[in-house]
Amino acid sequence: MTGPVRQRRTWNLAGLCRLPTGQGPVWLKATPRFASDEAAVIAAFARVDAGLVPTVLVADERRMLLEHVPGEGCWAADAATVEAGVRRTVAAQAALAGREPPRLRDRRDPVLTELVRDLLDGPAAPDLTAQEQDRARELTGRWERLAECGLPATLVHADFHPGNWRGDGRSPVVMDFADAHWGNPVLDCLRLYDFLPEAVRGTAVRVWADAWRTHAPRSDPARALALAEPLAHLTYAVRYQEFLDGIEPSERPYHEGDPAAVIRRALHCQRHPGLGFTEMVD
Repeated sequence: MTGPVRQRRTWNLAGLCRLPTGQGPVWLKATPRFASDEAAVIAAFARVDAGLVPTVLVADERRMLLEHVPGEGCWAADAATVEAGVRRTVAAQAALAGREPPRLRDRRDPVLTELVRDLLDGPAAPDLTAQEQDRARELTGRWERLAECGLPATLVHADFHPGNWRGDGRSPVVMDFADAHWGNPVLDCLRLYDFLPEAVRGTAVRVWADAWRTHAPRSDPARALALAEPLAHLTYAVRYQEFLDGIEPSERPYHEGDPAAVIRRALHCQRHPGLGFTEMVD
């Protein structure tokens, strides 16, 4: 240590501190019990592409020390950055398919179907109308059709927006795996699409679909995207309920309506698809 520890962020989902050293800064991250084991997830990705993820120097339960990654968040990613990040991530996910790392949530299609139905019948029910619940239950039938698209179950980032990429003009490093799970990789493309600048959204979809056709030639990634657009929001609803179940009572009022809000977003996406693949759902 060559100076004081600087707290960069602390909230109910994580704590992040910058520690100066003679070899440059390192980062201490702590996460709550409902977060994924980030060190295990990073290790799994590092086994197939070490440059895709940050280097973990040491890890303990819910804590890890990370090497500094130069650059900045990729919120304004250009087409070249998007293509590099998507192709490398898909290649790593394809290599990891069938090799489930330990201590990771199971969010494969049949599991999500049941979790969403339980949410609709339980905690989210008071915030939804009977009609909204019925329509959302009907939507869960898409997961069976999504499984038919042939994408393998693999390690999913689950919050794959460009702010969780860090780069300095080269291929970006992917960070923040607190929501990672084992499931359908279509979720990552949809999350990325929602947060990218409009000018490069088409690039992300095209590159992602092309990459999965290369790694899983019998798959239909374009149809998977069309089917999964509303399902992604139902998945977020399950995750937001996990946040509510895990955070301290004083924080709950700020998030109480989140599951119902994204369920309504799923219903909106069903009526107004945003990816241009409507005809592939029928």
